[in-house]
Amino acid sequence: MSKKNKSSFSEDKFNSSPEKEIIPEKEIWEYVSFDSFKVPTVPASSAAADLWSSFKLIFKREDKGEEIYPGSEEELYSLPSRLEEFLLPIIDFEDGTKALDNVLSNWLENPDTGNSVVYIVGQPYSGNSEILKKWAKNNDSTIIEPPDYDKILSGSDKLPESFPESGKLWVLPNLEKFFLRHVNGLKIIRKFLELAETGKIGKGVVGCQSFGWSYLNLIFRLSKKNVFTLQAFDNEKFIKLLSKSVQRARYTKFKFLNMSNGKKITGISSNEEPIDPFFTKLASFCRGNLLMQVNLWKEKLRLENENLKVEKIDLEKSKGKIINETIVWMSSEISESVNLPSTDEDLVIILHVLLLHDGLPEDILYKILPFSKPVCRSGLSYLLGLGLVKNLEGKCFVVESACYSVRKMLFERDYLVDKL
Repeated sequence: MSKKNKSSFSEDKFNSSPEKEIIPEKEIWEYVSFDSFKVPTVPASSAAADLWSSFKLIFKREDKGEEIYPGSEEELYSLPSRLEEFLLPIIDFEDGTKALDNVLSNWLENPDTGNSVVYIVGQPYSGNSEILKKWAKNNDSTIIEPPDYDKILSGSDKLPESFPESGKLWVLPNLEKFFLRHVNGLKIIRKFLELAETGKIGKGVVGCQSFGWSYLNLIFRLSKKNVFTLQAFDNEKFIKLLSKSVQRARYTKFKFLNMSNGKKITGISSNEEPIDPFFTKLASFCRGNLLMQVNLWKEKLRLENENLKVEKIDLEKSKGKIINETIVWMSSEISESVNLPSTDEDLVIILHVLLLHDGLPEDILYKILPFSKPVCRSGLSYLLGLGLVKNLEGKCFVVESACYSVRKMLFERDYLVDKL
């Protein structure tokens, strides 16, 4: 060892201390191996504290001090769209593509032909396919579009013509659209997976929604070593994204208050404050799905009538004006707010099939369900009325806000669910 190296070693050894050690900041967007995914949980102590607080309120009137309360909830207003960029975490899928670059960089440079395909599995409504499409464009890759549903049902095993010439990287963003749970619905995907796993169609990245992935793993023996997913967004990650948005309003200060008790929601505006327990519950309820958390957070926010006036929310600098304070009220209750079917198995099957395929056109749904078209149409109409299903241009989906309540119901009934 040279003197220079000895000197450097000595300085590091004696001048550093554990207290001053720099710990890398947790990545907000991070892909991990599929088996490393961790669903955020609510600590048992927090759940017990919530129960005890609720119990005390029945018998004791707490001293609220100078806390303020809103009027009735009917007098408050939902969040106007012009404030969303300041009060909602900004989701930039480009950050997702950068995280995907990090996890795929070694694989891209590896010439091993026995390691030709990588799978990226994502939760429902997580933006998985959108991120993959952006990543494909950034890496000059060919995007493989799924075949028509009628072609899948025809029993043909002919692959889409969009596969590139040998040697060019390809990306298939939505594998759940390559099959149907039908007697003829697996031929195309069976042929594709055999070619992809053996490297006969070159290197490629396959995206799949998590419910479809669980089903396909029952049918086929898929690779386990190259499967990745976006790590859950816990309370800390969500707060960091939210704080960035709030701080963009330079001439208005937002104050978040709990609608039920008038207390301040902590952790949003200052890193020195503890993160409010609400955000832990939010992350757990949404299983770490960022888009779900943002949608539910938006539903919880309310403004007073006077705060809807433009002059009361001064987001731009105005001569002679000081920084305004705008109160944002938040409902802290997170509960199963959807009406789930109790006994009708036909309704449960419809919900399961829609999650399995990440939505389906009505005419295709009628063809693959194990009961008559009138029964299917009646059940679908009932689920639409309950608010569990939405219809967008003839295509039916389980609505975002009901997704995890439906998942819980399916799990309790011993249906196949995803692992994320």
